[in-house]
Amino acid sequence: AFGGNFLHSLNIEMQLKAYEIGKRLNTAELFKFPNFETICWYVGKHLLDTFRGLRENRRHPASYLVHGAKALNMAFRAWTKKEALLDHEEEIPETIRTAQLIKDLAKEIC
Repeated sequence: AFGGNFLHSLNIEMQLKAYEIGKRLNTAELFKFPNFETICWYVGKHLLDTFRGLRENRRHPASYLVHGAKALNMAFRAWTKKEALLDHEEEIPETIRTAQLIKDLAKEIC
């Protein structure tokens, strides 16, 4: 089956909203993007690396990337709150230091 799920960096905020709506509606696994939260953590790390590279070259990131990174960082904060962590910790990659990524990403997008 093909549900048309794909990820891109043009509207990260809308994709996060669609994901949360799917969770609230108990959407069948068949129609969900597999490992969505895991991918988001890798995207956050990629955006951090991108922002740092741009800053080193005295360039500014596209506004849609900054907006998306802000939305991602808000999701990361929600997913790592003590009361929510049990529902999300299995999606966090072992190589990602969540608190550090959240802090560093916030610093880059302020």
